[in-house]
Amino acid sequence: MLAWAAAGLASGTASYLGQVSGVSGVDAFDDVVAVLSGRGVLETAAPDPQGRFAFYGLPAGSYAVQVRKPGYESSPSRAFRVGAGGQMSGEGTDNEFALRQLAPDTFVFHWEEDQSTAGYDYASRVNKPPEIQFLDEGAATADGASADQLLHDYNVSLIDGAGGSWTHEHAYRLLQTMESIPQRKRDPYRVQSLPPSQWFIASGHLASDIRIDRNAGDGAAVVRISADTFIRASPRIALVDGKKGKYYSQRLHHAVVRFVTDNGRNRDAFERILNERFGVTTRINRHLTYEELTAGTTGEPASRFQEFHPEEIVRIINTFEEMPSGMHAIPGLKYLVRRLDGSPNPTTSAPAVAYTSAGYIEFMEEAFKNTSVQYIHRLIIHEKSHFLWEYLLDDGLKRNWTTLGGWHLDASDPDGWSTTKQTEWLNSQTVGAVWPSPP
Repeated sequence: MLAWAAAGLASGTASYLGQVSGVSGVDAFDDVVAVLSGRGVLETAAPDPQGRFAFYGLPAGSYAVQVRKPGYESSPSRAFRVGAGGQMSGEGTDNEFALRQLAPDTFVFHWEEDQSTAGYDYASRVNKPPEIQFLDEGAATADGASADQLLHDYNVSLIDGAGGSWTHEHAYRLLQTMESIPQRKRDPYRVQSLPPSQWFIASGHLASDIRIDRNAGDGAAVVRISADTFIRASPRIALVDGKKGKYYSQRLHHAVVRFVTDNGRNRDAFERILNERFGVTTRINRHLTYEELTAGTTGEPASRFQEFHPEEIVRIINTFEEMPSGMHAIPGLKYLVRRLDGSPNPTTSAPAVAYTSAGYIEFMEEAFKNTSVQYIHRLIIHEKSHFLWEYLLDDGLKRNWTTLGGWHLDASDPDGWSTTKQTEWLNSQTVGAVWPSPP
């Protein structure tokens, strides 16, 4: 048994030293992996030939460690905490992880909740893990319940490579993200109902956190996804101004949306997400004509509009996803339209307009020309917020919001309203349009 190490690589950090037991023989530790998870941390370590492993330079925070080996029963994750001065506390000083081999001729599967996100599981197979023939090359898939589910439901194979290995924690987070995005699932009776894809973890920088290389013939894909997207992909309870809430990053979700929609090029795929997740569509002509849609606004035919560019659709989906789940689908918001490139709205110079009475948001080319992600993000949220104000907020909440935002009647302002807080979600046009009398 090793002692806790309170001294880290830097002042105020700590090092976790662990010992694996219960296995012996040549190369016995080759497929053993230790996983450390915590806020902003998802790391793996491979034991040395004596079964020793370590995680160095851990800043203050809460962590969980688990050790796994295929075909072996391990212990649940062990939680510990690093204090501000680097001192460690937790489940005693027992950092020895004993593994026990499962009977090779008996099927066993066990899962239970523990201190980690993915939980504690182990399994023993009667049959061997599947080997996938992909682009004329054989590749052994990652082991584990989440990896199996990804293969079964989405024809996704998780492959270890030079950039990193798939742990049960990585596979679980990818599965949860896949399940949150409306998409086609694999038909179990038709093996090729979805094109297969091989997923690798990439340790270096990737544009948009993902690279997708598709075979033009059958649609099969090799996918490389940044290791950084997994770090905060799982919601954690956090205190914000003394109130409990969920803290997590959408980087993994945004990357997977690019895969599901083929970077915004697969219209059926992105329409499924828009319809089922957010209650909107860009397919105007399936429901009414543009003349009917714009009858009470600009009164224009379809020739004044065009389809969204692929990258624009991806940005809209990912921005909508950033909003709280209760604001994903809003009554009254049904359509998203895109005006012709270089063609301004005839009634305003704004880059986007929310027509709450007609049920649509109109975007101009100018909305997406700005290279600032923050600008586009704020613009999309702002336009959707008009529908929040119109359809979801009651008079009492509107009154409180107006007070909180510092809004006041101002005869010198063209809209009749002003505020000293210029960074709020809603501007004077919003308040003046739907709140005509003083609060």
